[in-house]
Amino acid sequence: MTTIEVKIPNLKKLQAAMKQAPRSVIKYTDEAIKRSIMDISGVARSIAPVKTSFLKSSIGIGFKTLEGWIKPTADYAIFVHEGTRKWPISKRSKTGERRFLTVAAKRKERDIEKYFEEALENVANDIARKAK
Repeated sequence: MTTIEVKIPNLKKLQAAMKQAPRSVIKYTDEAIKRSIMDISGVARSIAPVKTSFLKSSIGIGFKTLEGWIKPTADYAIFVHEGTRKWPISKRSKTGERRFLTVAAKRKERDIEKYFEEALENVANDIARKAK
């Protein structure tokens, strides 16, 4: 039987770069998460129903590694967003604008997809750069 040998140039560098991949994934994914959260929260603040501006100003954000969240701190935020038995969303707004977080996320969907595509591309470029 014939043996075929394939030599991979810079194999040691490639192996070292691949070991660094998790760090790159976390770094660029965290960036995409932060950009997404900032975008959604900005839109949510701009479309949140306003009576006293308390709900709008209560929209907070937070981050941890590979996590991000948007959370209004106004006690009544959930009732405005989800409606109640007495005051359902359908009676409040035919367009669902009261669901300010859901609407904001939908409006930014394409941008968010782009952020994560860029993150993936950056990870690949980072690994390729380190393997040279």
